[in-house]
Amino acid sequence: MSIQPRAVWDRLSPELQQAIINEFQTILSEVIYEYIRTSDTSPHKPQSDNLHSSVHATPITQQPGESSSTIRFASTSN
Repeated sequence: MSIQPRAVWDRLSPELQQAIINEFQTILSEVIYEYIRTSDTSPHKPQSDNLHSSVHATPITQQPGESSSTIRFASTSN
């Protein structure tokens, strides 16, 4: 005879439920932090022979989103 997890959870007091939730949050946060901290940081593998080389555009002085001319508004005098 098995007991459904929901039946056990519903029998717990709200304080105990919150304590369990807090423990799971702490454990999962530590696991995620540890995974990110120790994730593979080795350099990428060299480019394989069947890939084309990267496209290198010629540099331009104007940055994307910049206007080619400066707009000045006339000052108003009263």
